[in-house]
Amino acid sequence: MTNGNQGIPVHVGKCIVRLDKIYHNFGEIKPNSKLECTFRITNTGRVPVELGKPITPCTCTSTLIQESTKLQPGTTLPLGVSLQSRNVAGFQHLVLLRFREKEGSLPRQVSLSLFGSQRELKRISTNMLNFGIVIPGRSYSRTVLMEEVATDRFSIKGFAPGKYPITYKVEEKIGSEGYHLYRIVFELTPDDTLIGKQDGQIMLMTDSRFAPEVPIDLAFEVPPLLSLQPSILSFGDVYVEKPVERWVRFVPRTAGHVSVEIDTPPPGVKVRIGESSNGQTELYVTLSLPKTGTWKETGIWKGTIKGKARVGERTLPIEIPCVAVGIES
Repeated sequence: MTNGNQGIPVHVGKCIVRLDKIYHNFGEIKPNSKLECTFRITNTGRVPVELGKPITPCTCTSTLIQESTKLQPGTTLPLGVSLQSRNVAGFQHLVLLRFREKEGSLPRQVSLSLFGSQRELKRISTNMLNFGIVIPGRSYSRTVLMEEVATDRFSIKGFAPGKYPITYKVEEKIGSEGYHLYRIVFELTPDDTLIGKQDGQIMLMTDSRFAPEVPIDLAFEVPPLLSLQPSILSFGDVYVEKPVERWVRFVPRTAGHVSVEIDTPPPGVKVRIGESSNGQTELYVTLSLPKTGTWKETGIWKGTIKGKARVGERTLPIEIPCVAVGIES
């Protein structure tokens, strides 16, 4: 496999290219590791040799050379290779090199091998807890299963929820092969401090020698107590002194009635409160751009409707930005 300090000769036409090695053994590695090694290629001939872009059949393997390279006589090119190991007991990956002496000549191919072994990690049913849309004050449960394997025996030692209002409990049993199976039930009880979409991570701690920390992604969404649809009222093009009506619907987070009070609306705006066909509160807004006043007759018009809405026992301030473009009749 090697030829002392001379390297391994590869005949490319009338030229000889030498590689310091054609394989790399990483030995035993930690699971899911990023691995790196370097091969050295020397042109010992008298004419340049072209090295094509190295080919890596697997996306988890890459090289630092991303294009064809001219290797001049007497020069040495370091070829760095990166590899992301996966959760398998053993692996072998290839890097294919193609050399040409000159344009149009037949290429000479050489395969570089990278291999190693790693221990199998614990089995996990999922690394993602997606609770979907949740309502504050209610509890939601999701379950993760974790199972020992021969090379990764462990017990669960703790839990780091981060900023999230989530707890857990562990149910443990021993399978037919003597390995522990853990059923971990996570319970999320959100509150109004986490409005909107939440994407984060929690951490389980074990006494595994190889992967003691188990990250679990977390996702959920807490809708606001009251949503306005649409939140910005656009009237589009409006002829001067020609009334245009739009509406805004008030959608509570949970079923119930919404009562609305509007302060004095902007000039040219009239409002009335009604209900939709499904019983939701709606605000009907009529805009009539005047020919006189502080606003010019044509161009962009902006205004804000302010007031308050009562949802259950809570009263919320509301603001509805409005926009229109005045055009001549």
